[in-house]
Amino acid sequence: MGNPVRRSKVRTRGVRGRFYSHKNGRLVRYESLNEKHLLKVLETDPYVISYCEQPIKLEYTLNGKIGTYTPDVLAEYIDGSKTLFEAKSQEELDKNDPRLAAKFQAAIDYCGLQDWDFSVVTEAIRTSAEYLRADVLWPHLMHPGLNAERLSSLLARFEENGSFLFSELCSNLNWHS
Repeated sequence: MGNPVRRSKVRTRGVRGRFYSHKNGRLVRYESLNEKHLLKVLETDPYVISYCEQPIKLEYTLNGKIGTYTPDVLAEYIDGSKTLFEAKSQEELDKNDPRLAAKFQAAIDYCGLQDWDFSVVTEAIRTSAEYLRADVLWPHLMHPGLNAERLSSLLARFEENGSFLFSELCSNLNWHS
């Protein structure tokens, strides 16, 4: 899908990090815990082909002044559709910040022109079925011995049943070690 248009900021506060994405074939970076959770979901979602963090830079206007805004993630699905995501805390959304509203409106307008969806993700993602699936699959995706065949069988098995016992998964995939 591409590379970020902006590098992640390095700060002393907050959650920052990176991990290797099998879908993208490169390191991906995140700048918040909610963004990390979103990336985990996208990495394990069998309907997501690829995704890119910090994908585009948008301009927005507030009080006659122009600012720039870089949404968090753009995901592409197997049906060709795309969704632009922004990860924010519910606390931040509850403040009703006009600057944030202007940024979101710029993203909504841009997505409308591109025929994309726009979605804001909060910490509520941690209670979703998609996140629970990601939480189970994540340690195995990050295992250094994972190859494409094991990854495909793991995702297919989950997609087939929607859920499984971990011991059943291990025996079916010969992952006893």
